[in-house]
Amino acid sequence: MLSFTVEGDRATMLGMDGAMFSIYFLQGLLLGLQGGFSPGPFTTLVISESLAYGRSAGLRCSLAPLISDPPVVLLSLTVLNQISGTDAILGVISLL
Repeated sequence: MLSFTVEGDRATMLGMDGAMFSIYFLQGLLLGLQGGFSPGPFTTLVISESLAYGRSAGLRCSLAPLISDPPVVLLSLTVLNQISGTDAILGVISLL
């Protein structure tokens, strides 16, 4: 669980000062934007749907991951949380 505290004029998150958190946040933001804007099959699908059926179809297609991704992320986090205490399983995973 993330903890955020403000001490005087400095913010501390997980033991990081505000400057270090800002650097990590900016790196994550830029990496996410790069991955989101890179051309690939999903970009091709959004463009083709927009050209074939209009702007609203392209928008619906581009928003689909907001519905389909959270259950996969939650399932993955649940499984990882369940196996995190099992050293043998983590050892096998690390060898793969």
